[in-house]
Amino acid sequence: MKPLSIGVAIAAAIALLAGIIEGNGGVLSLAADPTRLGVGVVGLMLAFTTFRSPLISPFLRVFSTIFAVEYVVTGLAYVAVQAGWWPPSFSGETRATRDGRTFLFRALACRAQSAWRWFR
Repeated sequence: MKPLSIGVAIAAAIALLAGIIEGNGGVLSLAADPTRLGVGVVGLMLAFTTFRSPLISPFLRVFSTIFAVEYVVTGLAYVAVQAGWWPPSFSGETRATRDGRTFLFRALACRAQSAWRWFR
């Protein structure tokens, strides 16, 4: 699980950097994009949860792994589309990207699963 959590942390760092570099909104008087920053923060939470997932039951570890892989794939696609890094030849393929709330809910669900004793 350590390599997967490192991959999630790298994807979260890319989202945070894209939110800071390509930002057009105002967060704490900084030019940053709050949605991409949110996706990055949620990614860091999910990376921590994925790192701790060996402590939970194998059944729930499967869900944690699925959510982590989904975050890396769709999170990077979302950031690429929003930052304008997505190739124009693939413009019809952007329907799969979601907003940051999906990542937030799944990361919080994984975090709750890894924290509660009942799930261990």
